[in-house]
Amino acid sequence: MEGAGERDEIGHEPHHGGAVQSGGKHKDSTTGDEKDGEFQQPRWRKFLAHVGSGALVAIGFLDPSNLETDMQAGADFKYELLWVVLVGMIFVLFIQTLSANLGVKTGRHLAELCREEYPPFVNICLWIIAELAVISDDIPEVLGTAFAFNILFKIPVWAGVILTVFSTLLLLGVQRFGARKLEFIIAAFMFTMAGCFFGELSYLSPSARDVTKGMFVPSLRGKGAAANAMALFGAIIHRTTCSCTLPWSSHGRPHGQTKASERPADTSS
Repeated sequence: MEGAGERDEIGHEPHHGGAVQSGGKHKDSTTGDEKDGEFQQPRWRKFLAHVGSGALVAIGFLDPSNLETDMQAGADFKYELLWVVLVGMIFVLFIQTLSANLGVKTGRHLAELCREEYPPFVNICLWIIAELAVISDDIPEVLGTAFAFNILFKIPVWAGVILTVFSTLLLLGVQRFGARKLEFIIAAFMFTMAGCFFGELSYLSPSARDVTKGMFVPSLRGKGAAANAMALFGAIIHRTTCSCTLPWSSHGRPHGQTKASERPADTSS
């Protein structure tokens, strides 16, 4: 049947423009997941979409060189240098937040912005410093992993170095199958290590009084305390370039948020 005022097949009045009039009030027929014709993902899915990026940043604080620095400081001074870890974490939270906001707002990472803002000579100096930092960070990580293979599986150190290099290339190759796969593997490693740490903590049962005192009462007593404190502090504050890259590098993922076309144009004069 045809006509302007006819009902549909199940006896309902036809809707126009996605809204109905009820009691003189206008109600929008769109749900909370659909707005302006675009599907809006639930908050928990948006959160999970970026957990993997956070794991890539967090794993940087659990590398062998960091663990070796922490164990050495703990073996020499027990809980006395925990205040350095606390102060360092306050600084790193502030710096990592600024770095992530930089990536979100500009759509570019720290190296790109330095290239645009500074003259060539300064950029060359920054590049050399970055290369030296990468080398100084990778050497203890490779050697630390090789020594770990030697302790756990009695593998020679030179063979452990080769295995470490191979494992690094293997993880980089996982990215060819999507960043999600790499994030999942890194997150699995991180949660495994966290479980081991909590297991050791429950087994050792450290004194709460000594831990609290070491965390809130600064002290540098003993030979080498200052050097260990500097090593602890330096091992915590890093990964700034990675933090400002990850927020927008996932724009092509299923639950990505930032698109390349949405990045602000360069308005610098």
